[in-house]
Amino acid sequence: MNNRGIALKELKRLDEALASYDQAIMHSPGHADAFINRGNALLELKRLDEALLSFDRAIALKPGHADAFNNRGNVLMDLQQLEEALASYNRAIALKPNEAEFFNNRGNALKDLNRLDEALASYGLAVALNPRHADACNNRGVLLMELRRLDEALASYDRAVALKPDYAEAFNNRGMARLLAGRYREGWADHEWRWKAKTFSGERPKLDAPVWQGEDIAGRRILVFGEQGLGDVIQFVRYLPLLAQRGAKVTFLVRESLIRLLRPLSSKVDIVGSIKKLRLFRFSMRPHEPADAIRYRPQIDTKSGPVS
Repeated sequence: MNNRGIALKELKRLDEALASYDQAIMHSPGHADAFINRGNALLELKRLDEALLSFDRAIALKPGHADAFNNRGNVLMDLQQLEEALASYNRAIALKPNEAEFFNNRGNALKDLNRLDEALASYGLAVALNPRHADACNNRGVLLMELRRLDEALASYDRAVALKPDYAEAFNNRGMARLLAGRYREGWADHEWRWKAKTFSGERPKLDAPVWQGEDIAGRRILVFGEQGLGDVIQFVRYLPLLAQRGAKVTFLVRESLIRLLRPLSSKVDIVGSIKKLRLFRFSMRPHEPADAIRYRPQIDTKSGPVS
């Protein structure tokens, strides 16, 4: 039944997998691996307290099981019990000192505890043990970017995406680092990966209109929509009049709370909080995209604004 549970978990049939693990444990109460697998399923189901108990039971049955300590640390991280998580990762490493994943997870705990130098060293050990560990390369890049060591961060992100060419989080993170470094063309291109990143909460409006790629837009209707924080919208809205200057009929879909602030922007930009007839529009885009030199041909100084 334990193996059946493993197969069901791979199929993301987590409730059925959990039932199989429970049956395996019923028939063999001393089956430590079944408790570990049960804990993993409970962790994915976000039943964290039960997952922790399952890993604790596995450790009681098999105190030298490094994976149980590591997975216990993962639960404790989700519970925001950071010191306890770090202790579990340290125990896992003591039992199995050549496992890159344990050092990567330990780095995450240290980073959240603001022990940044130790976190960086832990990510470095993870990469040294397994140079193909894309998550460790990405996590190392995130920390280096926080430390404003941009060249090193970019090198880590480059390595992560080379190892995992569909790694949306790493591409998006690299985009932010490139923007901070003033490499705007590359940064905005990488930033498009955010839509595929699991950690990104923004949503595209459901539009039939294609994203504008710099075509002649005179006389065409274009819908620009805000999809991130209010500060980002306020920062980039200054570029919308450039579209109107090219003859576009511009509508900006934004949160209701910003409409009053933004309406004085330009008489040629219609600021709205909702749209009823989305099919009216020929193109769509996000507010930062007029500043993207990949798509927008006029010269733009991204620090100070449009250049005439």
